[in-house]
Amino acid sequence: MAGSFEFTQGRRDLEKTAGIEELLSKIKGFVFDIDGTLTDSISSVIGCVGLAFDTEGLPHPEDDAVRATVGMKLEDALCTLLPPERKGEYLKFTDTYRSIFMSRPEFYEFRLFPGVLETVKKLKERGYKVSFVSGRQLKGIKRVLSTTGLEPFSDGATGGDEGPSKPDPALMRIMCERLGLKPCEVLGVGDAGMDAQMAHRAGAPALGVESGVWSGEALLSLPDPPELLLPSAADLAKWL
Repeated sequence: MAGSFEFTQGRRDLEKTAGIEELLSKIKGFVFDIDGTLTDSISSVIGCVGLAFDTEGLPHPEDDAVRATVGMKLEDALCTLLPPERKGEYLKFTDTYRSIFMSRPEFYEFRLFPGVLETVKKLKERGYKVSFVSGRQLKGIKRVLSTTGLEPFSDGATGGDEGPSKPDPALMRIMCERLGLKPCEVLGVGDAGMDAQMAHRAGAPALGVESGVWSGEALLSLPDPPELLLPSAADLAKWL
C-alpha cells in the first residue's frame, strides 16, 4: 500500500463509532496529532519541501510521497524523500527546509480545521486533559498552539526532537507520563496510519480522522485499525 500511496485514496466520510460512549467513559486524556488532524497545513509542508528541493537542485518528490512522511521527524521525512545518492545529506536538507520555512510567513500561518478550537475547549470543559504529539520540534508545536488559540487548553506537548519518529511509541509514552495517565486512559487522535500504530504500540486506543493524509477506507484496512473513525476531529464534539 505505502509504495503506491493507495492510503490517500478512498472515502473520507466514514464513521466507526460502535462503543464510543463506553470508550470515552474510560478516557481521561486526549493526545492529538497536529498536521492534517487539527491544522490544514499539509499543503504548506508540500510547498516548503518543493522549495527546499529546488534550492538543492533536485526534482520535486511526488506530493503523495511528501504526504506519506507527514508526522515523522523532519530529518527522517527528508531522508526518506531524498534520492539514495543524496540521503547522506539529510541534515543539510533539514537546515535548508527550516531556513525556507522561517523566511516564508505563509508557511506558518497555521489554520485550524473548522470546529477544532470549539471541540478542544469542550474537552477541557468536560474535564479531559488535552495534549499534542507531533513530528515537529517542540518549539514548533508551541508556535502552532500559540498562533491558533489552542495554547490555553494545552496540558502538554512532545515533539520530534524528544524521541524517534512515529509509529515508534516513545513520544506517546512520554506524553502519557507527563499527563500522569496510563496509556489505556488516553485516546490518540490522528489522520495517518502511523498515528494509530504509535498509540497501539504504546497500549493506547486510537481515533482516526479523515481530514489529512489517509482516507477512512485506508485507516480501516490497517491490520490493527483504530478503534474509532470520524471524518474530522471536530466531530468528536457531538459525543461529548
